[in-house]
Amino acid sequence: MLIQDPNTNAAIMILLAHSTLFMLAVSAAITDLRKNCIYNWQTYGAAALGLGFNFWGGGWQGLWWSTSGLAVGFALLFVFYLFGGFGAGDVKFLAAIGALEGVAFVLWTMLYAALIGGIMAFAVMIWKGIVWDTLKRCLYLLRHPIQAHNDLKKSPQIVLPYGLAISAGCCWALFALQI
Repeated sequence: MLIQDPNTNAAIMILLAHSTLFMLAVSAAITDLRKNCIYNWQTYGAAALGLGFNFWGGGWQGLWWSTSGLAVGFALLFVFYLFGGFGAGDVKFLAAIGALEGVAFVLWTMLYAALIGGIMAFAVMIWKGIVWDTLKRCLYLLRHPIQAHNDLKKSPQIVLPYGLAISAGCCWALFALQI
């Protein structure tokens, strides 16, 4: 949420940021489901708008607040991206959410997205019939981390459209924090 300012510009900027966030969440979910990617024009455009809205509505303090949200959103998934756990689009998507709504909002979004993503992952494991096999791999990973890591590189990977989980978590946070 933008820094509250008694003038009308801040109220308009809050409305624009929320609208942009909702449009970003819907479009990212659709492209991640259909094309298995989230495009740069979606994330960069939303991040630029978030920085602009927050600067216009809150001045330099608003820009700092928005930049902090962008950095935290980026940092939350970047390490997992380095190890192949998430795509670059997911990282930039969460950063754009942070630029639009700030640090606290992006943390709530990530919490909700993690819950939704866990449910999605478990549903896919049930659907593919690999729950028991996955549990055995997890136990093997705990007992033999180096060997299990090498074995996992050889096994087929299941792609989960995590942009959908982030979108759902974002919408959940948007509506939950407005109540």
